[in-house]
Amino acid sequence: IGPLQIAGREAYLAHWKTCMEMCSNMSFEPHDLSVQASGDLLMARCLANCVGADAEGNPQSGWVRMSLAARKTPAGWRIIHDHFSLPFDPVSMKAQVEATP
Repeated sequence: IGPLQIAGREAYLAHWKTCMEMCSNMSFEPHDLSVQASGDLLMARCLANCVGADAEGNPQSGWVRMSLAARKTPAGWRIIHDHFSLPFDPVSMKAQVEATP
């Protein structure tokens, strides 16, 4: 899902709106969650099963790697970076969408 780079709050929100419209009732189920915090910074990573349904209501799911960084502010924790990725085959350059833990 493009673009390669997302800059700014509005572009970030538009990107996630597009992602969420691709599947109805999409959710991320975290597995093997690791969270580390020090002071006002937090780092989390996990494998996440992305679950939803296509336009015809057929169940869809796939595994991704997820990481995020957050900073504690007076208003609470705020995500300052997130990343979702799939493993890929460097020979064919194709994502390994069937990969499971």
